[in-house]
Amino acid sequence: MTDFLIADLHIQHARILEFGRSCMASNVDEHDEVLIKNWNSVVKSTDTVFVLGDVCFQGVENVLKLKRCYGKKILIGGNHDVKKLLSPEFSEVFDRIEAVYEYRKNKWLLSHYPVHPYIIDNERYTANIHGHMHQGFIRSSVVQNQLEDHRYMSVSADRINFTPISVKDVEANLKERWRQTGKLLFPPYEPIDYNAM
Repeated sequence: MTDFLIADLHIQHARILEFGRSCMASNVDEHDEVLIKNWNSVVKSTDTVFVLGDVCFQGVENVLKLKRCYGKKILIGGNHDVKKLLSPEFSEVFDRIEAVYEYRKNKWLLSHYPVHPYIIDNERYTANIHGHMHQGFIRSSVVQNQLEDHRYMSVSADRINFTPISVKDVEANLKERWRQTGKLLFPPYEPIDYNAM
């Protein structure tokens, strides 16, 4: 059983292709098929996928395409999901729907929008894994030369090859970013083993 993360699927969002989203699709139906194919290439039926918002655009029935995707699905609602969250279609697809989610194994806060740095600075969380930012990154407010703040990671589909990314790969990414930039900023990232407590 593996946990995965992905955000910003934008199923049936025709204009998303105009915004530079490149997944080798010429139309929105091809775009959706690429997402489903990529999802099922890494996720098994026993896995869990945290979807960090912006599932679909337009009609709520578009979310039903995700029924073809493997695994248990937990949604952290995004700005394009707000009016649809209470629909029977969303309940049919998602095992759970949350505003934010504490991923306690690693002391991560999962959200659609990046959270304010204060929420991470209080040492309750080591990182904010989020969506919403298809491009760009969160800059550090601590260092004058404005390095990327390694405590944030966007798992927007655009950034992860339109394929859910495993928690193990997110951990490796955060550790590498710590190695490259963190020595100036914060103590090293170490996941917490709650079984040892």
